[in-house]
Amino acid sequence: MGRSHTYNVIGEGPENDGVRLCYPAMNKREMEQARVKAGRDGKIIERWCSQTVTGARMLGFQVEPVRTADVKLPKLVSCPICSGRGCVVCNDSGVTSTGYEKNWQSWQLDQIRQGSLANQPRGPASPSKH
Repeated sequence: MGRSHTYNVIGEGPENDGVRLCYPAMNKREMEQARVKAGRDGKIIERWCSQTVTGARMLGFQVEPVRTADVKLPKLVSCPICSGRGCVVCNDSGVTSTGYEKNWQSWQLDQIRQGSLANQPRGPASPSKH
């Protein structure tokens, strides 16, 4: 059996080979990270749709779909763990909120820095296709 997960918001991009690109996010930090990853791949997120009440709150309870330009997203900084190249701390986007790495244990950050999870070129962002 597969697992199911309801994301708060889904970002939609233009069709790619007849398939609409979707970028799920649980919070505004992840929304901005998805926007950065899509931009790195030469794609854009045109609009956001909420799936939950929390998602509607994130979008300011506006009539949906909400254009990306109409959503206030946080200012993110280059990831201090991978120096902007992409790792598990920054969701492969290279950017994260200030101090977010403090949510990780020091031994986890050490393994990320030393292992193959940081400072390695990451593949292109792979949004889900629907």
